[in-house]
Amino acid sequence: MLLTQDVKKEILKFIEKKIETDEMWAEAFSKLITLDEPDQNGAVWDMLESIKDSMRWDESFAKHPEVLEKLAEGALKSYKEGKTISLDEFLALTAEDDYRSPDDRK
Repeated sequence: MLLTQDVKKEILKFIEKKIETDEMWAEAFSKLITLDEPDQNGAVWDMLESIKDSMRWDESFAKHPEVLEKLAEGALKSYKEGKTISLDEFLALTAEDDYRSPDDRK
């Protein structure tokens, strides 16, 4: 799919907005410009969708910061009560592991 100049400008506008606030997007964009044009086109569409999703989350949490605060408090409480596992443990899990939460292990 060929991108028109207007579409490219619109995409760049979204990307630049995200780059201003997020180092990860800046790194992704710097890698993107090293790709061949066909790969760039596909990557740009993927990036645009991801940016739109990220912006929707940002807007949702900005409108309802109390929800984010409750989620954070709940996560911290679960951690203190030993109801969580480390990221390394989580990443090591497979479908066959039949993971059970610490509460379910008793």
